[in-house]
Formats: sequence, structure tokens, C-alpha cells
Amino acid sequence: SDIFSMWDYSRRKVVKYDISPRGGDSTDIYRGHGSHVVGTVAGQHLLDTTVGNGDDPKEGIAPSAKIHFFDIGLGSAVNDPREAWFSSFHDSHPRKGAKIASGSWGFGYRTSYDWVCRLYDELLIDYPDVLFVSSAGNSGNKFSSPYNTVGAPASCKNVFAVGATNNVDFGSGLSYVVDFSSRGPTADGRTKPDIMAPGYALNSAASGLRDCSTPEPSYLKAGTSMAAPVVAGAGALARQFFQEGWYPCGSKGCGEPMNPSGTLIKALLANGAQPLNGVEVGGTSTLISDQPIAPYDNNQNMGAANLLTSLPLPGSNDFSLFVQNDVTIGSGETKTYNFDVDKQKCSSDFSATLSWYDPPASNGCTKCLVNDLDLIVRNLDSSERFYSNGNSKRDSVNNLERIRISNTSFGDRYRVIVSSSMLGPGYSEQKFSLVVTGCFQSGDGDETSPPVSSEVYELVTTYSANRKQAGNMFAVKAKTEGVEVTSFVIH
Repeated sequence: SDIFSMWDYSRRKVVKYDISPRGGDSTDIYRGHGSHVVGTVAGQHLLDTTVGNGDDPKEGIAPSAKIHFFDIGLGSAVNDPREAWFSSFHDSHPRKGAKIASGSWGFGYRTSYDWVCRLYDELLIDYPDVLFVSSAGNSGNKFSSPYNTVGAPASCKNVFAVGATNNVDFGSGLSYVVDFSSRGPTADGRTKPDIMAPGYALNSAASGLRDCSTPEPSYLKAGTSMAAPVVAGAGALARQFFQEGWYPCGSKGCGEPMNPSGTLIKALLANGAQPLNGVEVGGTSTLISDQPIAPYDNNQNMGAANLLTSLPLPGSNDFSLFVQNDVTIGSGETKTYNFDVDKQKCSSDFSATLSWYDPPASNGCTKCLVNDLDLIVRNLDSSERFYSNGNSKRDSVNNLERIRISNTSFGDRYRVIVSSSMLGPGYSEQKFSLVVTGCFQSGDGDETSPPVSSEVYELVTTYSANRKQAGNMFAVKAKTEGVEVTSFVIH
């Protein structure tokens, strides 16, 4: 059939092939970039009749997935796909098509929040069931400093930005950032990349090889372009987990099928990501000592993607999973969820992650978070509070927040609190997803607390440097929980 004009699910792998109206063709160059990337997501050789057993070293992360390919390349030139990309795989499809969009392309570092991020942040507001995974860039070793090098659209608020680690048998392995991986922060101070994955010497599909009767020879490539499809494939497997009813008990069909939002898959993968040990020169064990790393920093942020610490699978791990998928919170509201550490023979950390798709901000904004939600965990026995992303106070910059508590004890009780600290002008509610894992039997519902307070609080201005940002000159933020600001006076 003609996959250039229609969807054909009888095909083994590529069910639709679209060409960008902004420039593209129907081919890939010999040993091309696009074929290698898509092979990492979902590659399966004709000779590989069983998946998951390691027979084929080029087998993709989600080898049974099918592909809708959107061609934006003319030879070595690449054209930003823009709106046509999302509408092609989503709007024109009777079942709303693909839900994982993987993009191993991008612009360089943007010196301010501009039209690129306004566009892609808005697209993910319009397509909330889609997760857009983007390569962070390969400029981490090109300048005097590795920082402020993440390109767009990876630098956009709602896009899941992927940096690169070394690989098995290269350097010190998967636990080290590779030096070329681009680093944050963004121009307005947000932490990037979001998550890490292997991006050095990945073996994947080689376009131009037409003999399918023999295994393909090894074809290794390096870059964050290679890391992003690893996370995209993991996102596809996570979607399958929810769609086939593996949640909450870890076996197929034990729960009700769920259509997970893009923010839920993003929160799930970030929640299970593991910390890295340092930065190494690509493919070597040479540690770059003057680039120390820590969780939530601009080298690794959440850490390396790991499905075994993200999804509960009996016999493979010991933790439980609780999720809230695309839940609505109103202005000034607080939602609480209670958890008792009561699971025997379990040693996992208690971890909670909050994610939401934030509306696009104004061009040139210096504080680009429009709707500010906050995540706090409170120990109900000691009243100790834990703040997100390694902070000692609320995070008012990022729209991906995680709290991880190690060394919990049997009998500990925790309350996970999601609060709507401040919604931007014109917004009365915001949707979010929440993922919690740990040694608990189950989570205790949600309680919604309306705003109650009449006290006077500090005004935090975001109007600076004489930038007259339309509609967002300043913000009013209450410095405590459960407060709705109903009036204020400027002196």
C-alpha cells in the first residue's frame, strides 16, 4: 500500500510516512541519522523472531512498536517541522495516532524564551496525551563552559529534554555523563536537561543495507540524538504498562486500562531516574574533575532513565506505584495524599514526582513559569518537610518536581502535598500528573483544601530591567500553603 497517503497497520514497522511541507523527502542517506534513531526506538530485524532475549544487539527499546515517520531532512539539511508534525500524526489519524514524539534535531542555545518554545509549549498544551522527547544537544565540550548550551526545543518547558551518558564497555559505563552532552540552565534559569540516557556508541539500524537475509553489521553512533530515542522507547513501554492494565499491581490485566497523559509518562520516567557519578570524556574513563555533578543540577537533573526503578514488576523490584493522571487543581487549592510505609521485605526509597504542561510564556520573559504548582512531602510523625529538586524551599521555576527520601522505616507516614501556588492571568485551573513510589501498600485518596487566609504576605515582583511584558508585569505569591490572594495594594 501507499504509506505516503494512508495509514497501513498491516505493515510490520512503518505504518505512515509523511514529508514535511517545510522541506523533506522520502529517503535517507546511506547510514543516515534518522534511520539509526528510529531503530533505537523500535527496531526489530526480520530475522529476530523473539523480542527481549538479546539475540539481536540492534533490537530497539520498544521493538513491537510501530512507527509514523515525519521526514524533515533534505540530504544533511534539517527543517524544523513545527505544527504540521503534530497534526500529521495526531489530527489526521482516526485513533489520534502516535503518543510519543521523538525529535533528535534542534536549534542552538536560545538567549531568551522566544517563538520556538512558545510554539512547542503550546503544542503540548493542545496535545496533552503526547510526550515530546528531544535531544539536548552536543555542545557540552565546544565552549569554555559546558553550561547554557541546551538547544531548543529541548529547552522548552513542556518538552522532555534528554542528555547523554557513556555506554556499557565505554569509559566507566552508564553512570557517567559524556562530556559533549549539552547542559543547562535555560536563559530564564530552568534546570535542563530533564533526564539522561546512553548516548555514546549506540548500535542501531543502518539505512542503505538491503539484504535482510543476514544480520546487519555493527553501526555505532554517538550524540544526544542517540540518547533521546532510548527515552522515547522507554516512554512507549510505560504507555503499554498503563494501557494494558498493569497498574497498580504489576501484572497484565490486573487493573483497568488507562490512557496516560504525556505529563504522567514524563513524571513516571523522571521519578525512577537514578543519579550519576561524574562527567567523562566520551568513550574514555577520563574524569573531568572540574565539572562535579549532583542530583537536580544542570549536568544530569533527574538522572539516568531506568524502567526497573520506575515501574513495579513482581520478581524484579519491590516497590508500589501510585499515580494521578491529568488531575485538575484550581487556583489556591491544595491536594493531599497519605502513604504509610507498611510493606514488608521492601527497601525502596520513597519518591514523588509532579509534572504539568505549563502555558507558553511571553517572549523574553525572565521568569517563564506561568502556572506555579508546588510539591511538598511532610513526615506526619516528625512534621519534617521535604521540598522538591533538592531545594530548601518551594521551586517556583521548574514544572517538573521530584522529592526522594532514602532510608525510610517501617511505620513511617508521609503526606504528599500538591498546591496551586499561583496561576497566571486568565487561568483558574491547571492539570497535573503525580507519581509516587515506595514501600507502601496503597495511597490514601486525595483531599482538596480550599484557600483560607486573610493575612498579609510579601509581593514578589517579576517586572525587571524595564521589560514591559504584556499582561505579566508582576506576580503576587503567598509565602505559605492554602492561601488565595483576593486583593493587594502597591506602594
